[in-house]
Amino acid sequence: MDLTDRETDIEHTANRASPLRHLWKVGQLLVTVVLIYWAIQKLDWPQVWASILTAKIGWLVIALSYPFLTVAIDALRLQVLLGAISRRVAWRRLFRVNLVGLFFDNFLPGNIGSDAYRTLSLSQQYAPREVLTTVLLNRMLGWFGLLVLGLVGLLALQSLLPVDVFWSALFVLSAGLCLMVIGFGLLVTFQRWHTYYWYDRILRRWERLVLFTQSAGQLLAPRTLIPSLGLSFLLHAVVITATVVIAQAYGVPSEQLFLVACVAPIGFIATMLPISIAGHGVRETAFIYLLSNFGIMPEVALAISVSLYLMVALASLIGGGVRAFSKVKELTIETSGTAVPY
Repeated sequence: MDLTDRETDIEHTANRASPLRHLWKVGQLLVTVVLIYWAIQKLDWPQVWASILTAKIGWLVIALSYPFLTVAIDALRLQVLLGAISRRVAWRRLFRVNLVGLFFDNFLPGNIGSDAYRTLSLSQQYAPREVLTTVLLNRMLGWFGLLVLGLVGLLALQSLLPVDVFWSALFVLSAGLCLMVIGFGLLVTFQRWHTYYWYDRILRRWERLVLFTQSAGQLLAPRTLIPSLGLSFLLHAVVITATVVIAQAYGVPSEQLFLVACVAPIGFIATMLPISIAGHGVRETAFIYLLSNFGIMPEVALAISVSLYLMVALASLIGGGVRAFSKVKELTIETSGTAVPY
């Protein structure tokens, strides 16, 4: 079964999802509509257009590179993780796979996400269990890096945020980090359980879980974990820098750019919540609420948020073009029986 057939199977499975899943999708749609409506009602739209028309194009052009830089860094991190289990994959191939995955994330949410696409693509060559473990851990390391930077930004803003907002956010971020650290610790510990006599009994009952934790434990060795975390911090630093550059383009004063840098990871963490479609509405609401607390006009905050998304959307469309080209290539060589990488 080739990659296209697997994609079709996943789409059919999604279409046959339980009523609870459909209800969840409807709920996400309602949340998205409500949040976007709130943003529309709150803003002075002539001021929004004025902010856009007076933007410094040069800064926006510079920021256009950030989605491709993040895709490149993410591909390098995935390459490091795959190398830890002796799976050598060319960085160029991983870059293309990530770029196509970005298209699935932004234009086909709910069916095949980027992680599913990476897993399907790489499973054609390597063991699906190993690929799935690596892709999931790659995602978790990205979340961990973002949570750490979000916590740092939150602490830097402590004296400027309302007390209840600060402590609520501190609790959520700290809890998330603690859970991830505990999870990583359990994976490493569980990997060493094979030295105990009752390991075989666990393996017979929960074989898939044991094999998953074994693979994850191998990937959490210090020689792999440290560079992977470093790449995670670098990736998010690129996104934060792009946010500051975009804020500069929309005329945010220099003395407020540090505040933008502190707010950015907190806003991106908010979009991780699966309560809206592809983070729409949540992203805009988070940026408007947080930045307006520091004297930045809501209209400018919206322009920053939308610009960030549009730049990712542009990169996603390029990923869609890469996928369309690969499908054409598949059709042209179908009779020869030659395998296509993705």
